[in-house]
Amino acid sequence: MSYLSEYYPMATSKELHQLEQLWSHVQSVEPGAVEGLSYGLPALKLESRPLIGFGLHSDFMSVYPYSPKIISALHQELEEFETARGTVRFTSGNPLPLSVVELIIDFRKAELANNSYKKKKSGIEIELRDPIYDVMSEKEIDEASDRFPGLLKDE
Repeated sequence: MSYLSEYYPMATSKELHQLEQLWSHVQSVEPGAVEGLSYGLPALKLESRPLIGFGLHSDFMSVYPYSPKIISALHQELEEFETARGTVRFTSGNPLPLSVVELIIDFRKAELANNSYKKKKSGIEIELRDPIYDVMSEKEIDEASDRFPGLLKDE
C-alpha cells in the first residue's frame, strides 16, 4: 500500500494511479522530498516545509503548491485547468502534465530557498516584508516609486 492509497482509500484505481504518478515524479525530480502531511493533506516536504500537496475530491483531484504566486506565475500553463488561490484542479480525463508539475516544483523550491520564513524551535519566525513584493516586480516598484514619490513607507 502506498502513502496516498492509505490516505485516500476511496480513490478509484485510475485516480490513485494519476496521483501516485505525480507523487513519484516529484520524488524523482526532488529526491530530498519527504512524505508527510501539510494542512491535513498528503504532501511532500523539503526540510520540514511543504513542497507540494495532493488532494482528492468527489469531482476532481488537486495539487497544492502552497503559494498563490506560483499559480499566478504559471497562469498560461494552467489555462485549461481550474485554479484557485493556491490550488490546481484536474480530472482523470484532463490530467496535469508532468512538465507543469516540474515547473511548480522549480518555483516552489526557489520560493523556499528565498527564506521568507524560517522554522525555529520556538515556532516560525516570519521575516516582515511589504506585501507589495508579492504582486509587483522590483522594476515595477521602482517605476511606481519614481512616478509617485513617498508611495512606499521606507522612502
